[in-house]
Amino acid sequence: MIIIFSNCNDKSTNEVIHYLKLLNKEYILVDDSIQFSFEKIDEKEFLKCGSNNIDLENITSVWYRRASFNIVSQEFQSKNINSIERAYFYYNVYINDRKKINEYFSFLLKRKNVRMVNYYEDYSTYRIINFEIAKDCGLLVPKYFFINSIKELNSKLNSGSFIVPKFIGDGLFYINNNTRLDYHTTIIKKTDLRKLQSINSTTLIQEYIEKYLELRVFFLNQKLYPAAIFSQLDATTKIDFRNYNIFKQNRVVPYKFPRNIEKAIFEFINTLKLTCGSLDMILSKDQKYYFLEVNPVGQFEFISYKCNLNLEHELAKSLIQISNEKEVF
Repeated sequence: MIIIFSNCNDKSTNEVIHYLKLLNKEYILVDDSIQFSFEKIDEKEFLKCGSNNIDLENITSVWYRRASFNIVSQEFQSKNINSIERAYFYYNVYINDRKKINEYFSFLLKRKNVRMVNYYEDYSTYRIINFEIAKDCGLLVPKYFFINSIKELNSKLNSGSFIVPKFIGDGLFYINNNTRLDYHTTIIKKTDLRKLQSINSTTLIQEYIEKYLELRVFFLNQKLYPAAIFSQLDATTKIDFRNYNIFKQNRVVPYKFPRNIEKAIFEFINTLKLTCGSLDMILSKDQKYYFLEVNPVGQFEFISYKCNLNLEHELAKSLIQISNEKEVF
């Protein structure tokens, strides 16, 4: 039995499931809309997800893609409570308890030697720690600073460099009234300072480096699938290719790293003990490679399609192979 933790509307997940179906492999998708519970019967542990009652002994492999257990009871969801009470529950109970329950389930699977494509603990990585690890592995990273005031920001901008503000932890987005607000890469110039009233908390900023190419590198089981994105050729996507131009899409092609950069990337991935994910890098105008971030749950559908890599099939095969099932492909 293959277990996949993901969102039911994630296209890459649905493609992987499509291949599992073609290969007649049994799977269960656990998304955050499904209620769950644990049971222990005669020393056997069971995971109850919706209508499925799964003996943990029957789980052969797991892919932690994007989702985690939904621990909010139907009773709470039906309660008529105000927004303050709901916010308190979300930040003080839901986030902490959900994390601990997922860690407990991951512990149970490890104890049973279940093979996984990434672990729950890989779900979040920390940019500033990854910067230091990347440097130790021989990769260049942008200069970065912590600031606590507009005065400090102004001082950094006096150097003449543009500054890119970044999340210290995981990136966030906000959804309200069917409107989604994402936090993409933005450049701050000295002319922007007059718009700022205050710095609300310790903030991470980093040097802006003009790129020759933007690089998205999907990796799976010690194999790299790099793609070059020509985002710098379009004013809309020049700073961040995620500011998609649907009328003029960026050209995306397969890419080959020099051997020394490829070696440094593998060292970085292995230091973090990641089996699957996506790296964001750039090739600067002076032909230097810079590491920007790693995302174990990053999007890869677009490079799979545009570079004809069929990554979803590779993932499906990996889940089957680590289940210790013999298969001819």
